[in-house]
Amino acid sequence: MVNEDLVSILQWCQQNMLVVNQAKSKALFVKGGRRNAAPTSSLPSIQLDDLQWDELINQQCGKIYAGLRTLYSSTRAAPVETRLKLFKALLLPHFLFGDLLYVSPSAGAMDRLRVALNSCVRFVYGLNRYSRVSHLQKNLVGCPLDRLFAHRSCLFIWKLITTRSPPLLYQKLVPFRGRRQQNLILPRNNTLAYASSLFVRGAVNWNMLPADLKRTTSEATFKRGCLAFWNQVQL
Repeated sequence: MVNEDLVSILQWCQQNMLVVNQAKSKALFVKGGRRNAAPTSSLPSIQLDDLQWDELINQQCGKIYAGLRTLYSSTRAAPVETRLKLFKALLLPHFLFGDLLYVSPSAGAMDRLRVALNSCVRFVYGLNRYSRVSHLQKNLVGCPLDRLFAHRSCLFIWKLITTRSPPLLYQKLVPFRGRRQQNLILPRNNTLAYASSLFVRGAVNWNMLPADLKRTTSEATFKRGCLAFWNQVQL
């Protein structure tokens, strides 16, 4: 029952754009004065948040740092344009690998990805470790990192709607009867993992887009408009 209540709390926090700080969250067990009360070893396991993608993100960050070490040793004197091309060819795929599976990563995972991306920014522009670099993230990935997965999820949903392929995934998208806004109905979700998935969190991101942008038939036009939206929107 406790873990079910925690899932409900986490879902509410996520829907309201709040983050539960696990490092500051504590569980307190209160027992009665009976002598035969259950020993500590039999207490239930408390699970806060679903971190199943954190290990994957840790592996990605490891590959990014390994790639950076190689690039630093071989391309230190290369111009910015060359280092940017090397980043996009060799390191950017690690940031995008499996991103549609974790449309809404945990706060800790996002912090690790953000630090890794800032390290890439310093490599591309030849900046030292004390330089402010967060504002340069969009030069590498198109928009700030905290908007990147939202942008990518909208691109994927647009392609699903436009091509209706693959059919099994397209069938999961349920539009509102009134198609004026081109919005999607959010599926019922009973777990935090599903609430963070493409078809829930991604649908939330899609519904935020302007209706005229969602009706765009050109992929290039939609991509530019979607990127501009996520660079300007206030979350």
